[in-house]
This record gives sequence, structure tokens and C-alpha cells, in this order.
Amino acid sequence: MHNYRFDIIPKTPKKSHLSEYLVKLSNDTDAKIYKSKIYWLRSEHALDHFDLEYISLEILANKNLELAQFSENTVPFKYDQFIQVSFKPGVRDNRAQATHDAIQIFYPEMNFDLHTGDGYFIHGDIKNDIISYFAHNYLINPLLNNLKISLRHDFENKRFHNIKFPKVELEKENDEIIDLNLTDEELLNLSEKRCLALTLNEMQQIRNYISDNQNERFSLGLHGINEVELEILAQTWSEHCKHKIFAANIEYSEADHPYVKLPQKKINSLYKEYIKNTTKEINKDWLISVFSDNAGVVRFDAKYDLCIKVETHNSPCALDPYGGALTGILGVNRDIIGTGLGARPIGNMDVFCIGEKEADETLPPKLLHPKRMLKEVHKGVMDGGNKSGIPTLNGSMHFHRNWLGKPLIYVGSIGILPQRFENSQKNPSGKYQNPGDLIVVCGGRVGADGIHGATFSSMELKDDALSTFVQIGDPYTQKKLTEFILAARDQGLYSSLTDNGAGGLSSSIGEMAQMTGGAKIQLQNALLKYPGLKNFEIMISESQERMTLAVPCENYERLKELAKLYEVELSMLGEFTSDGYLDVYDGEELVCHLDMDFMHNGLEQMQLKASFNPNEFPFPIRKTTLKEMPKSNMDKLQALLVSPNIASKKKWVAQYDHEVKAQTIHKPYSGKNQSIPSDSGVIDLTVHGGDSLISVANGLDTLYSSDDTYQSTHYAVDECLRNLLASGADFYHIALLDNFCWPDPIKSKNNPDGEHKLALLVRANHALREACSLYQTPLVSGKDSMKNDFRGLDHTGSEIKISSLPTLLISGIAKNQRVINQNFTQTDQLVYLVGKYENQIYRNHFYHHYYSSNSKFHPIDLDANLRLYKRFNQLHPYLEACHDISEGGAITALFEMCGEYGFLATYNLSEAQLYNEPTGSFIMAINPEDQNEFEASLSGIDYMLIGKTTADLDLIINNENLDFQELKALYEGVHHG
Repeated sequence: MHNYRFDIIPKTPKKSHLSEYLVKLSNDTDAKIYKSKIYWLRSEHALDHFDLEYISLEILANKNLELAQFSENTVPFKYDQFIQVSFKPGVRDNRAQATHDAIQIFYPEMNFDLHTGDGYFIHGDIKNDIISYFAHNYLINPLLNNLKISLRHDFENKRFHNIKFPKVELEKENDEIIDLNLTDEELLNLSEKRCLALTLNEMQQIRNYISDNQNERFSLGLHGINEVELEILAQTWSEHCKHKIFAANIEYSEADHPYVKLPQKKINSLYKEYIKNTTKEINKDWLISVFSDNAGVVRFDAKYDLCIKVETHNSPCALDPYGGALTGILGVNRDIIGTGLGARPIGNMDVFCIGEKEADETLPPKLLHPKRMLKEVHKGVMDGGNKSGIPTLNGSMHFHRNWLGKPLIYVGSIGILPQRFENSQKNPSGKYQNPGDLIVVCGGRVGADGIHGATFSSMELKDDALSTFVQIGDPYTQKKLTEFILAARDQGLYSSLTDNGAGGLSSSIGEMAQMTGGAKIQLQNALLKYPGLKNFEIMISESQERMTLAVPCENYERLKELAKLYEVELSMLGEFTSDGYLDVYDGEELVCHLDMDFMHNGLEQMQLKASFNPNEFPFPIRKTTLKEMPKSNMDKLQALLVSPNIASKKKWVAQYDHEVKAQTIHKPYSGKNQSIPSDSGVIDLTVHGGDSLISVANGLDTLYSSDDTYQSTHYAVDECLRNLLASGADFYHIALLDNFCWPDPIKSKNNPDGEHKLALLVRANHALREACSLYQTPLVSGKDSMKNDFRGLDHTGSEIKISSLPTLLISGIAKNQRVINQNFTQTDQLVYLVGKYENQIYRNHFYHHYYSSNSKFHPIDLDANLRLYKRFNQLHPYLEACHDISEGGAITALFEMCGEYGFLATYNLSEAQLYNEPTGSFIMAINPEDQNEFEASLSGIDYMLIGKTTADLDLIINNENLDFQELKALYEGVHHG
């Protein structure tokens, strides 16, 4: 083998943004850092100078801007040290894959491997310990990257240039036979050691199953339990896949407390009682498929059904924010692709909940800085959507100290599914696999990345995580896979499909096998990234960009030809059966024989207690420093607009592609200068041949969730509904999704307040059912993520635990009557405050920073809200602009609407009206000639005319001129990160 290295170095020095961190650390104002790219190439054939020059200058570098070095080591700028960052063996290297494909075009006969890295040239007299600290905290993730630091002399003399091509070549080990005849303590130790995330009772269930079936197993050559079987059961029974807490039998009670009282009761599954039954009772005729597939399916269009799904990727993002977020958005896109017989993703959403970090606070050593966390999760979602050609339509960012331990990263996708096929009678939203269909896996290859992803995500985060927990997605591979799948769908080449997500093959094949009653798998046929993977690793690896298809035998050859056309790899791993077992073979050896009924129905229901006791167990909120109260409205609004939860996120959002597919009517920021935050994203389905306008939005509360999730849930639902209605949605065609992210709600030695946290979950579900039943908004999909806690050591070496806020994200999709602006569009429009208002100050974002003891909840009048929401279909024709009142109150909403025209208050607005954040409240603007009809439509609804729009771009409230340009500079100039 012949090894080569290429360094791609900028000709003109361009100081990296990382230089500012280096300056702060070193106190050297002249410190600079310049970035380069590194490529290692290993070829079976020697390359001559012409080939090396062609590859480096024509493929790897932009020769007008960059130098490509493969023999000399001259650098066109001054530097003192060099840092090299590369991937550890087994970590996905997307740049290498894309570059490999590019080189292969020009050298189709060359057999070679490629690996990439980054180089950092440091200029400055900086101590080695500072360089090391900088590299470890700003340049690498120790789970994923190798690091090498060298002096300039070493680089120039090629001592640093020696090539050790990263590779994974392992000798495959035999499967381990595991003895479960252990004590209780030993069983728990085994579960923890192998990252099974199984309880003692679950380990005992598995032991009993093996014992009860030992005679049959002996006859098949199986003795004890094979590690393949144990790992498959662990993935299948994981909290991440099985949602055991939502399926538990819960005994609920309450201590004395000042909040809304709920009755003591026994709950046989939160999911069945509060989620599934609620939708069943609402029974909308436009529900096509709910709770039975990868995504919910609704009918808001004459030609297409709409699929929608929102997922979380909290644990992966805590370890590797970029890879976790990239994998998350690509994974939820595959949920859409795997819905029915295959849908096309047409829009993405994301919601980030990140730790809020004060300058004087010292982070625990194993936690990433929130600024770095935000940058990397944003880049992951951006790369996943932009490089897949899917626009990002909607989202939000939220910051709180309790998300420092484990961030909450929500990613969502919507897609379109034909309502009928031209040449088939099959319902596109159905699944049709049969015994005898071949099991075909297509897309990416299997590697060590993502092993134990499902079980790891079912546990609290600790500071001893392994690199195999991390996956890194590849949007280019997935784009090819998407087009291949949809082409195969249109040709009717498969009968069913699903994505390979949590649990890998064990979950995708295991779940599909339920439809036929069994499956037979041959692991020798699996395509691997490198040799040496054990059988259980092949079965549970969550390596990305893979879909599993059920293919009738007569269609397999045609499918293979189509795969060649789309440059997609596929492998046939076996067939679906009806004998009731999941059988896995390694050649002639049977390594797994599991009863399908035991796999999917054998898990005993958890028996849990929930006790709401906020006085004894106040939620552990990390300390917040109170600030001095501003006096004028100008000062107060300034304080609001620079707070992380309200400040403009345009810097981040503008980097997403909203224009691809030419369908987005309402982008995340609207107005002439794209500076006004939109309440919803709106897309036009006529671009795809449909006939509808569709909006998507979300709602999430941070003010009340730590005290009472009943109140918090109503706020989240209400915010989502208001966002949709303010954008023109038809109130009678709205579907919702629920995504619960919770701290550990099971009581244990390390979690003494578990029963209280579980009670918070019960109260949230009660409020969700109450709201959805009242508004007749069915829940069509959802997900829960438990165990959102971090446990490790702080900077002093003391043990620390950080519990995430109990957080419920409500997402919504709606059919629109029309598209309504969120900003004032002309002068002399009449501006109204619509919705029920109280005269007393209640908890809100402004006062929450100044009065920590202010625990008064804003009362919620659900009946008043419903009366207003039902009236929106009448109000929409008159609305020239509409904006919901949420974070920051009416004063912030008025500011956000003033992107092109100003506002003059002609009514003396009280502090409560300006700063409270009630449910069911809006700012609405209409043309003067519509005043009588508009006010008549509001009969029986609380409203007041508060002012009018002006030509001067000012915000005048209670005779105080709030300098709009100064406020805008603050609003857009402050970014968290």
C-alpha cells in the first residue's frame, strides 16, 4: 500500500473566529489561528507527481485561494505551533466519503481509502498548557477525535508529516455465552457493565425465559443466552424504544399544594389513557394514520396526505452536538420516508433547549460549554437540512441553567404521501409485507458507531460515555437513498419499509417481523464498514442512512438494478417468516432464537407511584442572580430584548435554507428585511401539485414547568395554537404532536424526588388531554425522552447531578385559510389587543428576573380562549397583521411587529397589559374601513383598540418614545453564542 498526505492551506491569511478565544485564554492580543484541511490517501497503486498534483489542485483545493502541499511544507504566513485533529478509528468521516466519490470520478480504476482531518496554525507566544486547554475545549471532542500538537520546526521537517493511516481492522471474536444464574446484585452489575439499561426485574424475566425454554434451545445448539439475544432484548425493551414509563401502571396522589387539584387515581398507561384515547374520542375524519407508523398522517389536501414527526436526540447531542444533531434531523427525515409505503420530506423544524451560562460559573469538566453546544447542534441541523435539499420552516431556541447537564434537541419533519397510486390499488399509507418477502437493507454500511445508542439514551448521562454511543450522519448518502426509495415505491418493488433508527437491525427487522410473525436473518450478508464486528454489534449498530425493505422475491433483481442506477448499496439479509421466532444466523450457526411474543409482549408492566409534593420536593433549579429593576419602559424593553430567550435568533436562522423547493410562503423571519420573527412556517403545496396552504408551529413553556406542569402544559398547547391561528390556520383543521423530555421520574437512592417528578408527568398529561379535548385538536404523533439528567463530578471533584426541566414541546400542523403577516404593513392601521387581560402582574419573563418570589400564576380561562379561537375563521379576512403575545408580553410583540412601520399607542396601557403573558392573547392590525365588521366579529370577546401604525418607525407607548433603531440594534446584536 502507498500512503500520501495532502495539506490544503489558505494563500491569504484569514483569521479564524477561534482567535478570539485564544486571545482571551493567552492574554496575547496578537494571537491568531489559521485553519487548513488535511487528507490522507492510501492506494494499492503508486501515484506519480502528475496524479498527486492533479488530485490536490483540481479536486482537493481551490487553486485560486489555496495552496495544496504534498511534498513541501512552506506556509505563506507566520506561525509558531501546529495542531492536528483527526477522527478516531470507526468514527464516520463524511468529508472523506464525499471526497472519495469525487476522486473516483476521475480515477475510476483506482482502489484507495481516504481519511480527513483539520490543521490549525497558531501564531503567538503561547504556553503549551494554554494551547492544550484550547485544543481540548474548542477544537476536539475526545470521544471522536485524535489530537496532536507540534512545534513549527516539527511540521517543516516532516516529523509531523509521518502518515499513520487510521483504520479499523479487528479480528472477529466469537459470540459470548452469558450465564444469567447470578445473584440480584450480579444481574444489576451485568446490566450496567454491558449498558443494557435493564432493571433487576427485567433481567430476572429474561433469565426465567431462558430457563423455561432450555430444552428447545438445547435441541437447537443454544446453551445459556447468547450475547446477540441479550443485546436484542435490551434494545427492544429499552425505555427509548418501549416507553415503559408511559406504559406503566401509576398510582397518583397529591400532598397539600396551592395549584390546581387533581383527584387521586390509578392510571393504567399514560399513553393509552391520556394520549391515544384522547385522539380516539376526538375522531376527526381527516385522520389517516395515527400511532401506528413512523409518523402521523393527516389529510389537509386534495392530492397529498401529510406526514409529521418530531424526535429528540438529547443524549447523542450531549456527547457530540454536531453528530447528534445531524443524525437527529436525518433520522426524523427517514421516519417520514418510512411512513406508509414511503413519503417525501418537504420541511424541517428544530427546537433547541440549551444551558444558560453566566461568565463566573465554572463548568463540570465533562460538560461542553453552552456556546459550543449551540454552535454545533445548529451546524448539525443546518448541514442535515441544507445538504438534503429540505427547507427549515420553523423552530425556536430556549435557554435555562438546568439544560446545562443535558441539552434537549428536538428535530421534526413533515412530508407528503400520495393519496393513491396510478398503477396500484394499495393504500399508500399502508404496509403490505407477507411471509416469504425478502429482508433487504439499503443505504449506509454497518459500523461500530451507534452501538448501545438506544440503551444509552435510556439512562442518565454520566461522564464515562464511550465513542461507540455516537453516530454521525451523511446527508449526501441519505439524499441518494431517498430518491432510490421513492423511485422503488413508484415502481411497486417493495411491500413495506421502515428506517433503521434506535436499535438498528434488531428494531427495524424485529418490528417489521411482527406483521408476519417472524424473521430469519443471515448476518454474513450484511455490508460492513470494516471487518471485525461481533454479531451483536451488527444487529444493534445504529449506523446511519439505512432503510429496511420487505421485497417480494420476484422484484429483487429489478430492485438491485434500480439501486445501481441511484448508486445505493443494498444487501439481502434473509426473509420474513410466520413461525413466531426471530432467528439470526452467522453462516450455519444459529446465534439467536427469540420468541416474537416474548420480545414484544413479554415485558411486565412497571408499577410506579407518583406523589405531587412541591413543598417537600421543590424542583432543583440552579441559582439565578437577580438584577436591579429598570424604571422606564425603554429600559425594561431593552432588558427583555437582550435576554437569551427573546433576543433575535436571526444570526442562526438565516443560515438555514428556506428557499429550496420554492414552496415556503412564511419563512422563520418575515418582513421586507426578514427581521420579524414569524409565528409559523407556511408552505404552498401547489408547488407539488396539491391545492393547500399548510402551516407548522410549536409551543414550549419555561416559566412554569419547574413548579407545576399542569399550568406549563396549557401554556405550551396555547402558544402552539396561537402561532398557527395568527398565521391564518383554520381552527377546525389543526393536529398536534407531543414530545415529553423529563428528568428521571423513578424514585431511587440517587433520585429521591422521583415520585414528585413522575407526578409532574401525570399532571402534564392531564392538562394535555384537557386542552386537546376542549379544542378538538387530536394528537397524531409523539415521543418521550426520560432520564434527562447528568451525574458526574464538578470542577472541584465533588459529585454533582443536574436535572433537566420537565419540558413538553407541542408541535402543530394546520390547513390555512390564508396567509397573514406578522408585521405592520402600512400606515394608519388600527391596532387591537385581543384576549382576556388581568390588571394584576403575574409571572412573566420580565418580572421573573427581578422577583424570584413572584410565584403567582397567570389564570387561564380555557372557555374564553375557545370562544376566541372559534371566531378566528371569521376574523381572518379582516386581519392585515396578527402576532401572538408570548415571551416578553404585548410590549415585545408590538416591537417585533414594527419592522417597517411604527406604532403609536392612543390608550394608556397598564404595566399588566404590557408585560403579562396570558394565554389566548394577540395583537391584531386591520384597515380602518373594516373596523365595524371586525369589532362585530369580536362580539363577546375581550378586546381594546390600543393605537395605530405610523409612517415614522417609532414605538410610542404611554407618551414615551422608545427608540426603535436602538432597540433593534440591541435585539439583533445579542446572540447566545
